[in-house]
Amino acid sequence: MSLFDLTKAFDCVSHELLIRKLAKYKFDATSIAVIRSYLNDRTQYVTLNSLKSKNAAVKMGVPQGSVLGPILFLVFINDLSSLSTAPHQYLTLFADDTTALTTADSKELLSKSSEKLLSGITQWFTSNGLSTNELKNQSLLLGLHDTDKSPPVKLLGIYIDGKLTWAEHALYLSSKLSKMNYIIRNLKPRVTKQVLLQAYYGYIHSTLSYAVLCWGHSVHAAKVFSVQRKCIRIIDNRKYRDCCRTSFTKLNILTLPCIYIFTCLTHAKKALPTLRKNSDKYHYNVRTKNNLVEDYYRTVKGRDINYFMKKCYNALPDYIRDLEEQQFRKTIRVFLGAKAFYSIDEYLNYKFDDSEQ
Repeated sequence: MSLFDLTKAFDCVSHELLIRKLAKYKFDATSIAVIRSYLNDRTQYVTLNSLKSKNAAVKMGVPQGSVLGPILFLVFINDLSSLSTAPHQYLTLFADDTTALTTADSKELLSKSSEKLLSGITQWFTSNGLSTNELKNQSLLLGLHDTDKSPPVKLLGIYIDGKLTWAEHALYLSSKLSKMNYIIRNLKPRVTKQVLLQAYYGYIHSTLSYAVLCWGHSVHAAKVFSVQRKCIRIIDNRKYRDCCRTSFTKLNILTLPCIYIFTCLTHAKKALPTLRKNSDKYHYNVRTKNNLVEDYYRTVKGRDINYFMKKCYNALPDYIRDLEEQQFRKTIRVFLGAKAFYSIDEYLNYKFDDSEQ
């Protein structure tokens, strides 16, 4: 896997090349004329200590901080994805972040395939007037063996290691949340509990929720959960070693495992039309006909997002599964907030009672 860092990507977009690409995508003459007028006749200047430079014409780049700027950049870079036409080659584009992934059965085949793809990407950048920062470009070897020499890489705020253990990301989150706990501790004597909760949701909950589908099932997530519990003890006046399960329910805050379970369930509900049920697999009536088909994994490490998403969804009773999406989210949120599960297994082993309907 290779991650490319573009140098001043938004500022290096050629106006004429962008216009030609818009025409290629079947934009009509009027639309192109409007976009051309949007890009042309822009000026910029520098102010330093109340001194102002002369105005200079902006001859390239798309306006940053605008609604249209990022869209025009995406149009400009869109044809880069056409380079990954060979089998086992993948290109992912997110704004100015470009990630190339190549898979192969041996290191020799991997080297040949990745070199060809990376050469094509570099040539495309050069042809389109973009350049990469060689010092910030990253590469990572993914696999079960011989990946220790490859240091973790950071992609869209997530640390990824060669064996996908998420250990580095958990370490990063634990450090980040500990600093936030320090802020919460210092805020506590000065503000109300309501303000503390707003700070919690603004800083800590948002950090825990980000990309939790990727790392939330990892064994290393326990370290992050430990830091979250420290924060809850601070907010609810608990001692250092006190159990804070009741504090989670009293404050109506989801534990980290519950955040992961909630995210799994809501994603499963959205993806339901695309997921196979046991009724699609078996041609006879079975007790679990409404369950999603679960894939078999020989090892614990092999279990991925889809495994836990289906497993969590199948643990729900039918009366919750049958709810409309909005009511489904509300019901799940209330249920998880009341139970405050400390692990995914605790949720999977929970026996739903008919009285809970």
